Amino acid sequence: MAWILNTIPLTKFLLRGVKIWFHEFGHATIAWLSGRRAIPLPFGWTNIEPNRSLFVYFSILLLLSLLFWVGRREQRPLAMVLAVALALFQFWMTWVMSPRTFNVLLAFGGVGGEFYLCTFFMVSYFFSLPEYFRTPLAVAPQWDFYRFPVVLGAAFTFWDNVGFWGKINQGKASIPWGSLWGGPNHSGGDMNQLVQYGWSSQQIIDTYNLLGSCCVVVIMVTYFYFVFKRNRDFFLVLMGRKVINRR
Repeated sequence: MAWILNTIPLTKFLLRGVKIWFHEFGHATIAWLSGRRAIPLPFGWTNIEPNRSLFVYFSILLLLSLLFWVGRREQRPLAMVLAVALALFQFWMTWVMSPRTFNVLLAFGGVGGEFYLCTFFMVSYFFSLPEYFRTPLAVAPQWDFYRFPVVLGAAFTFWDNVGFWGKINQGKASIPWGSLWGGPNHSGGDMNQLVQYGWSSQQIIDTYNLLGSCCVVVIMVTYFYFVFKRNRDFFLVLMGRKVINRR
């Protein structure tokens, strides 16, 4: 459905706001994990405070601690591993990472978020939240419903990005210089900032295409895993028949 929506100019125009919001959340996630306040807005702007905030750092750490505790309580190792990995990543980004690296990741994270955030939501479609969150006012019951439009919006943005950067790599499209509000010549655009920090045009193209390829692998592995899991008996019978036929 996402591929079809990307081939229709009208739906591509109408759903452009979804792509913009994923882009801004990409910037915001880098800021949050680096201990900075950030407010992503759906009209192409994210307000980010340059100074670290202990409130932001410990708020996110508290949420990750809650995720780890719930994962341990319900024996969900994936939730525990995710919480620990993000907590370590958050510590490094907040207290160890240099300001220059932060600025590079912040510029990279806009388009990067259109890849990794969309991948996260497409994969999350197949996973239910821990039972601890399944109360009338919790997020889990809402996620059971909203995961359908969310995965469609994420897939729409993701496959559009994969195709677009693939065309750039083939020389059929150009790097999106500038910014939404400043125009193609705005020096504050994400791609322009990456160049200012020493990236070449080819490095930008190669890095985003590599990120897209890695995300495709993650999505496909997840999809095929659940296809096998939900049709395990069928595949086992099919594999058994092949073994018998070979004998």
